[in-house]
Amino acid sequence: GERYRALDNLPATRANVETGLQQFWAICHRHRDNHAVVYVAGHGVQLNMAGAVLLLEDFGTTKVARRMHGSIDLVGVHRAFNNADAPKHQFWFVDACRQPPEIARQFDNLLSGALTLD
Repeated sequence: GERYRALDNLPATRANVETGLQQFWAICHRHRDNHAVVYVAGHGVQLNMAGAVLLLEDFGTTKVARRMHGSIDLVGVHRAFNNADAPKHQFWFVDACRQPPEIARQFDNLLSGALTLD
């Protein structure tokens, strides 16, 4: 079968992860009988009981309008893979700290700007 490694030898920046995620999405959705295995590791934060936000390599390094720009909403991405055309066999592994930051209580929508899928 076709194998895909999204970020071989590329820094895990927002731009690279977004490109890799789009390519991975296209490959996974070619056939319902595909198998999808996702493994991500790094530093993360948890903003609610179901949340998992991974901070990417360029988190906090650029001046952008949205403070979570250099992050990925893994729960949102996972949720987007739950559709009729997605692989029916999926394995998701997230190896990241999910400490709830104290500052999260000050924001209603801190995830605004995190990479996710519709």
